[in-house]
Amino acid sequence: MNMLKSLFIDKLILFTKASSSNGYAKVVVESLFERISKEHTANGDNMNKVVADSAEVCKTTTEKVDKLIADSTTFMENFQTIFNSNTTTENEDLKSLGSLFKIEKTKLQEICSGLKNVHEAFQTSISSQIVKLQQEHAKENDLKESLAIKTEEVKELSAKLNTSEKQIKALIRNKGKSLSGGSRKEEPKAPVKPVINQEPKGKEKLFSDEPIIDDDDKEEPDEEELKRRKGREANINEHQRIIHEAEEKERAEKEAQTILQSKKLLFLAWTMKRIQNDAVDLTSHYLLEPIVSFDFQNTQDSQLDIPITT
Repeated sequence: MNMLKSLFIDKLILFTKASSSNGYAKVVVESLFERISKEHTANGDNMNKVVADSAEVCKTTTEKVDKLIADSTTFMENFQTIFNSNTTTENEDLKSLGSLFKIEKTKLQEICSGLKNVHEAFQTSISSQIVKLQQEHAKENDLKESLAIKTEEVKELSAKLNTSEKQIKALIRNKGKSLSGGSRKEEPKAPVKPVINQEPKGKEKLFSDEPIIDDDDKEEPDEEELKRRKGREANINEHQRIIHEAEEKERAEKEAQTILQSKKLLFLAWTMKRIQNDAVDLTSHYLLEPIVSFDFQNTQDSQLDIPITT
């Protein structure tokens, strides 16, 4: 240090001698250098103190950083352990959930297949019932047509019967008048009171079953008269038979009309829309198969339940 100091002073003196016209004394240079050395020493001490303080701060900071790194390492190790444990648990849960979903999917596929079969059977049953109802409706229409035809025939027969009845009444009246007139011609001297034919009242018979006998003619009738009487009796019997058949037909027609009206009240007019609505709303009336449905018990999660539509 002293060697450097003397060397520096010598160089400074030489420099001052060469560069300055006035020249500096050695004492002045030494004092200047001494002052500079002191300041440099003070600055060095301050620098050393600052470096020492900085080293102390760095040491403290290093210790804190080491502690923080150790804590971070411990935290990361614990976090990694917990993460691995949670990952393993979640993987197991996902596997179990996947197997559960597969089982539920299989069940749902089976249920859908069963519902599809039931729906097809239901549609087939409805179609068969509709076809059957259509056939019955066609039969009913045929019966109505045949009944209407028979009704027209009965009306025609009734009209013919009324005409025949009027003709028979007219013939009987004419026969009665001719017989009463002939008896008066045979015995002109014996006055005979004319017979007055009274019309029957209510539902009394127009003529009796007994043969018509002339009171004035006491003699036994001949063969021609017997034939005429038998013919009249046969006509009367035929007339009564026709009346009886007409009454039976009228009664049968009334019964058929009553039955038809009862059927119309019990069984309303069928349409395709009404048949389909009744087949869906009133399935028990048609002995249709019930719709199979499933509820919450079919699945472990109610969100997996789906509504059944047809």
